[in-house]
Amino acid sequence: MAERKVSRNGPCPCGSGRKFKKCCGRTARPSGGAASPAHRIDERNTPEHDRPLLAKKLRSLGVDPALIFAFEQTGLMISEENQHQFSEEEVRRFDAALDICHSRRTQITTEALLSCSMEAYIDACAVFNAEQCEQHARKILDRLGEVSFETYLRALTEVALTQPTPGSVDAYYAKTRELFPDVPLADDILGRLAGLMLRMIELRLARHMAQHKHVGSIS
Repeated sequence: MAERKVSRNGPCPCGSGRKFKKCCGRTARPSGGAASPAHRIDERNTPEHDRPLLAKKLRSLGVDPALIFAFEQTGLMISEENQHQFSEEEVRRFDAALDICHSRRTQITTEALLSCSMEAYIDACAVFNAEQCEQHARKILDRLGEVSFETYLRALTEVALTQPTPGSVDAYYAKTRELFPDVPLADDILGRLAGLMLRMIELRLARHMAQHKHVGSIS
């Protein structure tokens, strides 16, 4: 599994500066007792109905989207330290999910992101990190040719500050439509652009909160 595995004694991938075992890899405990299997992030073969809640927790902590994607696909969270607890087949499945995520990140082009089905677009955005969201958003803005990325980000930041953090895609879309009134309603390029920006801001906020323990600038 090489560098993609996270050692529990190594630095947490969320960037908090703490060890993985004391940060995102720490077992979440319900109030008043021992860890429940339904709340354990590293539970073997986590049932599918429990995965969305645990994945949401991992996202809120700023964990690498590739690890979250692999967890959602397999129900496993494998690190260098706990690898011996899993079968070769389980490790292979987890590795394969990571490979799928990494290939999606690197192979999809902005043009493909704009022309693919909405389902494929949503799947792609789910595995992007903040930098990749920004990269695609900048290319879309260059194509539209009216507003710079910095101006657009400031406008969306203002929207985010008026709503529960980090805002909603509908609110971002409304502001985007306001900035680009000449784009035909039938063209969903603005909706996809707004979705990319929401994903980017969510990831930046999660990373910032993990590092500083309070909500601050998202620029």
